[in-house]
Amino acid sequence: MWQLRERFGTRTIVATVVLLVGMALLGVLAYIASTSPAPATPQVLIEDTPTATFTPLPLPVITPKPAASPTESPRPLISPTVAPVSAAGGIVYAISPRVNAVGWVRSGESGNHFGGSNLFAGWSDGRHYLGAVQFDLSFLPADALIYSARIELTGLQDAGLGSDGTWTLSLLSDAMEDQWASHTYEVISNAPVDAVIPPALTPADLGRTRVNVFEFSAEQRSLLEKRLAVGSVSFRIDGPAGGPDNLFAWDTGYGAGTLGRGPILRLGVLLPTPIPNVTQTAEAEILAAGYTPTPTATYFVVTSTPTPENIFTLAAMAATATQVATATGTYTPVPENWVTPIVVTPRPTPANTATAVYRDAVATAEAIAFGTPTPTPINVWTATPTPVFVLLDGEIPTPAPTPTPTATPGPIPSVLVGKIAFLSDRAGGDEPLVYVMDPDGSNLAILTDRVHYDLAVARDAYSADQRYRVFVKDAIIDTGTEDRFGNVVPIQLRVPTLFFYDFYYKVEKQITHFGAGIAYEPAWSPTADQIAFVSNDSGNDEIWIINRDGSGALQLTSDTYGWWDKHPSFSPDGSQIVFWSNRTGNKQIWVMPVPGAQAQVNIDGSGLYSLSHTAFNDWDPVWIKYTDPPRDPTLVE
Repeated sequence: MWQLRERFGTRTIVATVVLLVGMALLGVLAYIASTSPAPATPQVLIEDTPTATFTPLPLPVITPKPAASPTESPRPLISPTVAPVSAAGGIVYAISPRVNAVGWVRSGESGNHFGGSNLFAGWSDGRHYLGAVQFDLSFLPADALIYSARIELTGLQDAGLGSDGTWTLSLLSDAMEDQWASHTYEVISNAPVDAVIPPALTPADLGRTRVNVFEFSAEQRSLLEKRLAVGSVSFRIDGPAGGPDNLFAWDTGYGAGTLGRGPILRLGVLLPTPIPNVTQTAEAEILAAGYTPTPTATYFVVTSTPTPENIFTLAAMAATATQVATATGTYTPVPENWVTPIVVTPRPTPANTATAVYRDAVATAEAIAFGTPTPTPINVWTATPTPVFVLLDGEIPTPAPTPTPTATPGPIPSVLVGKIAFLSDRAGGDEPLVYVMDPDGSNLAILTDRVHYDLAVARDAYSADQRYRVFVKDAIIDTGTEDRFGNVVPIQLRVPTLFFYDFYYKVEKQITHFGAGIAYEPAWSPTADQIAFVSNDSGNDEIWIINRDGSGALQLTSDTYGWWDKHPSFSPDGSQIVFWSNRTGNKQIWVMPVPGAQAQVNIDGSGLYSLSHTAFNDWDPVWIKYTDPPRDPTLVE
């Protein structure tokens, strides 16, 4: 050592040692990176949303011809909503429509009735009714194979049903898929039909709670497969188009009076996967007949190694890895069939005995028809769900609960669709709480997470299909006044004005042209190109409606005492508007019908009623209509 120090110098020796230690650390870290699974955020599946769910369904087993030489085992089927899980062959998806994609249209009207509880079809009071429903298929790959398909409709109202007539279900042309939420009777009634799904129904087949099943033939399933590339599929329900009154309604699963059993499209899907020991020609024949691939080995749940935050954490991890490797040997490589955890929430507890009995009956029937479902994979971990809202016993909570924040906004829970959410100071405290109630003011509850309210408010600025967004921007208005010499002095005013943005053409256009009057707090109708907003053009802050092209501006409220009417929001069927007003001295929630929108009968039989029953302040209501979040949740006017 003395000779080395004399020949090279102390500093040179120290630098060499540091270099060797650094190279060793880098080698250990590289090995860790090569053997540890990449960090992944656990997926969260919420069963309580009107999106695709699935139940494994076994396919008929066909033994493939033996190959001349061995080949590798087939890849497991991968669900688009679940991490890799071995499957017995195929998956049955139970797909429900979105709230703004199911409803009815009526002759003589320019809008539609999507978002309510009824799916009418038939003839009544000299008008023709057509049911309409669209299902989202965008979560499925375009090259998937559909080996079974059927639609289930549950009867809701049969009071207007006659003694004869025929009801049919038609698969509409794919030209109908775009702008579905804004289609009218004229558009849907004249839509090209690609196929009529059997059977044709008579009054003997219809009734409240009765389930009608429409089975697709092989040719009709081929039409469905083509729609996978489109991303959606739409249907029309036809009934009697004349004669005596003869009207029937199925359940949409949304709105007041529903049974909660809306339309279901059940698709048996075989996702793309190679078949071992067969040629390409034989593979097509086997797939058409229903091939069951051999399951792969059991998967292992592996939690990810967290990414180091800094160099000091890296060094500590490297030192620990070196110590473990010295004591017990090198790390075991991660197996090929590893998966990260999937966190799911359990199915909600039935609200009553009848619901529990019904679920048991459905489960029994499905087991008899399709066989026992595949057991839940090991990487599915059940989480304890946080309630969406907490019902109150009375009008004021005691003590005031603390809302739970959510880190990442997700879909709006379907249990909130149809409810009215609002802010109130009735619990005291520095910050208002978010409450929800039914449209008749009943079932008052506190929202446990304000993020759902904020998402619903932001979503109100978008059209039903989210192609358009209404927003407030200052418009420059040129005006002027005379000075003392009689000269006109030009003046420019900046006035808050409504504009809309078209995401398809990527352009924005001005909607309101009020002069000095301002416009703000806009909300888009879910069933029409119509916008509700607040303006002081007539003197006070009033509720107005206007069409997207700037036509049809109409003032809905008229206050003569300096009241404020603000924050409008349409009902899911577009027939009513909720807003807040201080006309009683306090901020309170009010509801009124939309002119010409065929509003439902109001609670007190008049056109305007209040939902607030306390002396506290309730304000900024939003009628929740959608489960899909807005394009950009941060853009709130």
